[in-house]
Amino acid sequence: RSDGVIFVLYVLDAKGDVVQNLHIGGGGEDSYLIEKPGIYSLQIDGSAEWRIWLDPVSEHEREGTIRE
Repeated sequence: RSDGVIFVLYVLDAKGDVVQNLHIGGGGEDSYLIEKPGIYSLQIDGSAEWRIWLDPVSEHEREGTIRE
């Protein structure tokens, strides 16, 4: 959730490569599911206050979201 006019979050894999970038303009919130287990880091750029929630997903929930 971002309270500012600009918010950019980069999800980086263990190598530092960008897996996903999320942009929120004008405040608000978004969500992103990391489908593959691994080590990730976040790079966050925001113009005001922001908050992030990390919610673990059970194996059962993950199986229901991945389409092969």
